[in-house]
Amino acid sequence: MELKLAIEFENAVHHGSGYGAAGIIDRTVLRDSRGMPYLAGSGLKGKFRAAAAQLIRADKGKPCGPPGKGWCKGKTGCALCELFGSPMRQGLAIFRDGYPAEPERQVMREQMRAAGAKEDAAARPLQAAGVELRSTTAMSRYWKRAESEHLFVTEVVSRVVRFEAAIGGDLRPEHVRMLRDCGTLLTHFGGSGARGLGSCVYRIEDAAEAQHL
Repeated sequence: MELKLAIEFENAVHHGSGYGAAGIIDRTVLRDSRGMPYLAGSGLKGKFRAAAAQLIRADKGKPCGPPGKGWCKGKTGCALCELFGSPMRQGLAIFRDGYPAEPERQVMREQMRAAGAKEDAAARPLQAAGVELRSTTAMSRYWKRAESEHLFVTEVVSRVVRFEAAIGGDLRPEHVRMLRDCGTLLTHFGGSGARGLGSCVYRIEDAAEAQHL
């Protein structure tokens, strides 16, 4: 079974690459080899796993794994390990990378081609369509004010860009229900959520539902 995961952002999103660009941008967004921004499947899986653990705790259960509990070691694991995996076993759910949906993706591709981003990889963060640059300052948690000489420039993807991903694997109905519940619980993706970035809505549809949208 394969599920379609649609993500619509209410604010700009920063899913970081861990790198800067040309001494101008301190934090760039994650891109593939063609320069297209995307959401890593591993990051999506981590968000859903954390939400599933929260749901289990809300139902008076104790999800395995740290903090406070070891991993399942038997032949059959708990619902959390079975679906998302652990160091002891591979999970059933396979989260694929999320990419801009159409027509946004085609528009971004055409604008990147027109700007020559494909030929000049170093300039991609400054040229790519659908992205914005935001200047922020580091805040002192002790003094509750902006730090001097701590200006950061962060690259974000515009909120108008919708993303689509897929969740595959040998999923049973109870797994699909848990994934849908996780999508309902989740409200953010990416970094700097405390600064208003990454607020979003997750929607999970099966193949039949997706064809009728």
